[in-house]
Amino acid sequence: IGLVNKFFSPYLAGWCVIALLFLYSCAQQVTPQGGERDKDAPKILSSSPLNESTNFTGNKIVLEFDEFVALKNASQELVVSPPLKYPVSFKIKNKKVEVSWTDTLNENSTYLFQFGKGIADVNENNVLDSNLFVFSTGSHIDSFELSGSVVNGFDLKPVADIWVMLYDEDIDSLPLTEFPRYFAKTDASGQFQLRYLRPGDYKIFALKPVNGGYTFDIPTESIAFSAELWSAQNSNPKIDTT
Repeated sequence: IGLVNKFFSPYLAGWCVIALLFLYSCAQQVTPQGGERDKDAPKILSSSPLNESTNFTGNKIVLEFDEFVALKNASQELVVSPPLKYPVSFKIKNKKVEVSWTDTLNENSTYLFQFGKGIADVNENNVLDSNLFVFSTGSHIDSFELSGSVVNGFDLKPVADIWVMLYDEDIDSLPLTEFPRYFAKTDASGQFQLRYLRPGDYKIFALKPVNGGYTFDIPTESIAFSAELWSAQNSNPKIDTT
């Protein structure tokens, strides 16, 4: 099941189309070479707040690990959805990592922190085994999901490092000035996954940023969008290509 973008604003680059495909993936295990080494990723022993907490009102997350960890471009690796306006700060003390921010969080919203490869153990550079942290400022955790892929409109090859962005208004000019409600970046195979979405109708954009931001603010950036809204309502999401 897929959706191919057919409508572009006249001033937008036309190379990129959005293909939304429901998919799954599995990890491939590779046997390490050489002698014995630490193959275990650092694990979170405790956190404040707890993962998937509700009615959260703070401005920081504290994670305690089972071993000493280091930050590996943590600010660049971190993805927060909905996005925060100001940068997030990281601090390490013993086996704890504190993640803090100055933004005022949206009410009744589920926030998703994806640490990527930004936290790893000190000795073997094993990446955090559970790099997803979720909390809600409301009374429940939103649970809708959307998975898919972004391909190049000319050769249909997958495109990496594309922001896939959801807006809860049907306005084509939103990426010029507004941050998305939700977003995720495509991986090396062009795939993305948007999780913990609240019910609603969303406009979908795909943006290849030049400056790493979340808005279409440079003329040389490439962008595409779906002409139809995608609905996350009461059931598993489906997209009809007809």
